[in-house]
Amino acid sequence: MSIKPGTKLGPYEVLSAVGAGGMGEVYRARDARLSRDVAIKVLPAAYASDPERLRRFELEARATGSLNHSNLLAIFDIGTHQGFPYLVTELLEGTTLRGRLQTSTLAVHKALDYAVQISRGLAAAHEKGIVHRDLKPENIFVCSDGHLKILDFGLAKLIQKESEAHEVATVSFATEEGRVLGTVGYMSPEQIRGQGADLRSDIFSFGAVLYEMFTGKRAFRGDTSADVASAILKEEPLEFATGGQKVPPALERIVSHCLEKNPEARFQSARDLTFQLENLGSVSETSADTSSRGDSPFRVKPWKLAAVTILVLSASSGLWWWRHTTLVNVSTRTVQYQRLTDFAGLEESPAISPDGKAVAFVADITGSHQIWVRLLAGGAPLQITRDAGDHLNPRWSQDSASIYFYVPPKEGEIQGTLWQVSALGGPPRRLTSSLSEADVSHDGTQLVFFRLNNQQVELVAGESDG
Repeated sequence: MSIKPGTKLGPYEVLSAVGAGGMGEVYRARDARLSRDVAIKVLPAAYASDPERLRRFELEARATGSLNHSNLLAIFDIGTHQGFPYLVTELLEGTTLRGRLQTSTLAVHKALDYAVQISRGLAAAHEKGIVHRDLKPENIFVCSDGHLKILDFGLAKLIQKESEAHEVATVSFATEEGRVLGTVGYMSPEQIRGQGADLRSDIFSFGAVLYEMFTGKRAFRGDTSADVASAILKEEPLEFATGGQKVPPALERIVSHCLEKNPEARFQSARDLTFQLENLGSVSETSADTSSRGDSPFRVKPWKLAAVTILVLSASSGLWWWRHTTLVNVSTRTVQYQRLTDFAGLEESPAISPDGKAVAFVADITGSHQIWVRLLAGGAPLQITRDAGDHLNPRWSQDSASIYFYVPPKEGEIQGTLWQVSALGGPPRRLTSSLSEADVSHDGTQLVFFRLNNQQVELVAGESDG
């Protein structure tokens, strides 16, 4: 169905044709009520009589309409014209990611910026239970200002959550086993086999897009669609080769993790993936900023000298105890290791909670030392402290509900401060001035630390709230 300029679709006046895709024709139109231009997608005549395509079009409208995120195409309205349904969305100025990739190779920092934006939008959709199932450069739009939008949820599938079953039951449906939906080259192995697609299928497709953004080449190639499908099922992409650009090894590991054949081996959520990409971007910016200032990461701050002396004495005592402990009864046994973090930067001072469910640690990936907590059962680490300055030596309360930490003194001061914060995050509470980090007694009732009093260093045991 071709619509001429000047045609009225409800309150919208068509101005010109923009383009066409598998799910409809797109027009530029004017909304006189709000004095703004919009985009209108109209289902073609050949498809309007197809109940399946109508259902998918309606699903796109409902799925997209439930989303509200800056990296997702915004939907304004839905209606019908002469029996043809149409969708009204924001009008975007720019080009698709496919068009952008065809003009030149993306610089690594620009590709990383694009990757973070796409992953944020994907995470927002997944949190609403919506799977895109056709993520590819053609369905990602690069606006003129550099902002990215994910387009076309026409193949979206709502994943019904048990806790929200009453909210999505009217629009959820299951794709028949054996039916293939998507675009070869970006489809996950399970989609090619005709199996059910879930959130992790989008992560695989996103991995293929990431690979192409950073290398300028398709992750999986072949002379025919069948060859490409076979490569997705059986082959691994070539290692990164970006024509001289330096790509962080951590980034290549992230992309490889997305492209695992087995869904269980991939990132299990787009939110976790976003977290890793954002951390990588923060580290890159921090490293560049430090390099430009000429700062040395090994510079020792004056306030640390006293703490170093205390640590040396403690280490010496510990070494003496170890050397005088009987080693005869030590038996050989298998030790299993579990990797908990994959930050690109400093990680130190781990502390396991008394209930054995979480570990707190310090990381400097944001430019300063902050406290993080990671559940041993899995999931992404959670940043607990966010204030400026360094936050050191996390120690758990006895009930595992809060964490004590030390903030070093400011320039010109001698003593720092001890603080307490909820293990779930939130505003920290100042406890007292201190010359050192604190430790918690075995029964959790006291904190032990060094304090300066009348120009003398004294060891203090104070009551804790744990």
